[in-house]
Amino acid sequence: MKRLGFAWPLLLFVLAHCGSAPQRCPDPQLLVNGRCVDLCDDLDCDDNNECTLDECEVNEQALTAGCVRTNTEDGSDCDARNGPGLCMAGQCEPITGACDSVDCDDGNECTIDGTCNISTGQCEGGQDAQEDVPCEATGVCDDAGNCVECNRPQQCDDDNTCTQDVCSDGGSCDHESVTGRACDYMGGSQNGVCDAQGSCGAAPPTCNPNPCEDTGSDCTENVCIPADGSCSLQTLDAGACNDAPGGNPGTCEAGLCVGLCDGEVCDDGNDCTDDGTCNPANGRCDDREDEPSGASCDQDGGQYCNGAGSCVQCTTATHCDDQTYAPKTCVRRARECAPTIPTTEARAPRSTIFPDSAGGGSAIRARPK
Repeated sequence: MKRLGFAWPLLLFVLAHCGSAPQRCPDPQLLVNGRCVDLCDDLDCDDNNECTLDECEVNEQALTAGCVRTNTEDGSDCDARNGPGLCMAGQCEPITGACDSVDCDDGNECTIDGTCNISTGQCEGGQDAQEDVPCEATGVCDDAGNCVECNRPQQCDDDNTCTQDVCSDGGSCDHESVTGRACDYMGGSQNGVCDAQGSCGAAPPTCNPNPCEDTGSDCTENVCIPADGSCSLQTLDAGACNDAPGGNPGTCEAGLCVGLCDGEVCDDGNDCTDDGTCNPANGRCDDREDEPSGASCDQDGGQYCNGAGSCVQCTTATHCDDQTYAPKTCVRRARECAPTIPTTEARAPRSTIFPDSAGGGSAIRARPK
C-alpha cells in the first residue's frame, strides 16, 4: 500500500476550517444559523432627508434590525425644493423671508423664547423657564414665568437668628420675629434671647436653664418665657429647615421638616416630554426634556412625538405606511398623513427583516413600499 504522507497536512487543514461554525463573529456581525451576518448590510436606512440622522439598530436577542431616525438640530442648513432651506422638526423648510422682520424675544427673562418658523413666519416652541433662573437684580423665576423674590424659604435667609424667614404664596420674603429664641448677645460674649422686634437682647436671669435646651430639630425649639422663667416647647409651621428625610432641605409644617419634593408631581400630562424627577436638594423637576422624534404617544389624535414636545400623526412617510396599496405621505406643516399623488415612477423596494422559518433565524428580504 502506497503511503500518502503529503496528504496529511491538507487533511488537517480541511478538518480545521470546514464543517465547524465560528463561535464568535467580528463586530458588527452576529451569528445567525451558523454564519456571521451583518443584519444592517442590506438594510438601507437612508430616507434621503437631510434633516434626519438615519441609523440601523440591531436587536441582538431577537436577531432583527430596523431603522432609527432622529431629527437634526432645528436651524441646520438644508436644500429645499426651490432653493436653500432650514431644518425644522425633521423637515427641510424653504427660506421664504417670512421671518426677516419677526422678533420672537418677548422681553421676559423668565421665558424661553421660541424660534420663527421660516414657512409661516410664526414664533413656535416658546415656553416658561424653569424655576430659580436669576432675573432682574435679585429675583428668581417661578414656574409660571414671573420674576419673584423667592420660590422657597431657603431663598429668604436674612442671617438673623431672631426672625423666621418665610416665602409667601405671592413669592415675597417675610421675616417674622420669634420671641424667646436663644441668640448670641453682644457678639456672642453673652447668652441672649430674642425679643418681639426680632432683635437679640440680654437674657433675663429668671430663665432656667439659660439658654433653654436645644431640641435638636429645626422645626421645634424651646423658648424662654420671661414672665415665669420657664422654657416652653414651640413648634414651627413655616420657614426653612435642613433635617428633612435624608438630611435634605425642607419647610417646617406643624413642627416637622417636610422635604421640598413632598407632594411634588413632575408629570406634566404630556406623552412627548420626559418629566424627569424631583431633586430633593431644591424641589425642582430636573432633567425634563422632550422625547425624541418618532417616540410613541397617544394624545391629540397623534401617535408619534415630533421631537419638540407635541404628539402628531407622523414625522416621516414611513409612519403613514398602513400596508395597503394606497400610498400616503406625511404632510410637513400639518404633520398629518395624506394620500400621495400617483406618479409613473417606479417605486424602489424597501428592505425588511423577516423570520427565517426554515432555519429558525432571520433573513433580509425586500418588499414593495
